[in-house]
Amino acid sequence: MTSTAGVTYTYDGDGKRVLKANAGTPPQPFKLYWYGVGGDPLVESDASGNSTDEYIFFGGKRIARRKSDGTIHYYFADHLGTSRVVTNATGTVPTLDDSDFYPFGGERAVSSTSGNTYKFTGKERDPETGLDYMLARYYSSGLGRFASPDEFAGGPVDAFSSNDPATPGPLPYASITDPQSLNKYAYVYNNPLRYTDPTGHLATGQVGSSEGMTINFRMRPGDSVYGCMPFCDSFSSVNSEAEQQQSQQTVAVDPGHGDQYQGSTQVDPGASGGGLQEKNLTLAISNGVSAALGKNGVPVIQTRTGDVQNAGVRLQWRIDATTGASILVSIHIDSAPQNPAANGMTVHHNSKGKALAESISKSNTILSNRGTKQSNFFLLRHFQGPAVLVEAGFISNASDRAILQKQSAQIGARIAAGIMNYLHP
Repeated sequence: MTSTAGVTYTYDGDGKRVLKANAGTPPQPFKLYWYGVGGDPLVESDASGNSTDEYIFFGGKRIARRKSDGTIHYYFADHLGTSRVVTNATGTVPTLDDSDFYPFGGERAVSSTSGNTYKFTGKERDPETGLDYMLARYYSSGLGRFASPDEFAGGPVDAFSSNDPATPGPLPYASITDPQSLNKYAYVYNNPLRYTDPTGHLATGQVGSSEGMTINFRMRPGDSVYGCMPFCDSFSSVNSEAEQQQSQQTVAVDPGHGDQYQGSTQVDPGASGGGLQEKNLTLAISNGVSAALGKNGVPVIQTRTGDVQNAGVRLQWRIDATTGASILVSIHIDSAPQNPAANGMTVHHNSKGKALAESISKSNTILSNRGTKQSNFFLLRHFQGPAVLVEAGFISNASDRAILQKQSAQIGARIAAGIMNYLHP
């Protein structure tokens, strides 16, 4: 969407919205967005670059806003990241904003005076259209569906990039084995209480994202110390044993490459072959892993959802991004141009990850199996729990390459099945 309701939108080369302008000749910009490495703006400014709002994040969640006059607002969100309450710096009652949300995002405001526009799942709700900007496309909470279909064959595979071709087929972000994913307008498998869609492409599971806490969404400031409701003293008093166990089994999914790390001047594409780049294939497979795990209620941390600029120290930033996870699954693609006949999946593991590697290898029914192997890769050495590095086929092999192109989501689903079998033998 580039123009609507008298407002025009401008996007950068990564597909992120960077400017709003009043329609005219020429358009008159009135809001600029300044991003960090993720998909959420850190600063908003006027057309001259003067900061109007600065956002503070913790653990990937927006927790505060500092206005140009120094005023601080604090956000209190539910397990989906929806900002239900906004307070001033002292938490004064009544609050600035106090809202309930219907399952698909419709807002029922008790009070709304802060001017906050970041609402359902933390995404910006544009006042000119009432649509939520979810990066790849726009979402209508009134309809409970996206305003445009998911990307067609030949569209981008990365969450924000418009330069890389999608895997062939009419549904590059869906799986033929999952009917709920086949509707190209549907929002998060029509299960918005359990999933969110951070990029506009793919549902991710949110169960456990609040560390298994049971939250009373109608609790208000004054019911207890605000910002630390009664469960803060003892999570176990509100968590069931099953919830506690699930929160301990968070899986980190790491799509290999696709990062501009410290000392490099460009994003690392990984291996290449037949016009494909490893970074795109690993991301597509990882998205399939995360989606399948999320649908089974397994909390997931995915280290990247697109290309990462200024990622940090090479490989170490990935370990840092897995904080809170008990299992690591890193996805890569092998390459042996000197031996184009080499093919199949190899699952490398650390000393704690043998059973996990064997379960993933056993669940692979798409690529040929090359077995498992204890290896000494950086991620395997430095992750404290069970860790595996999956080499999902050879980009240098024509047969594997065709499978990787066409069945990346299915490969991800089979890897997820192996993880599930390991978690629940």
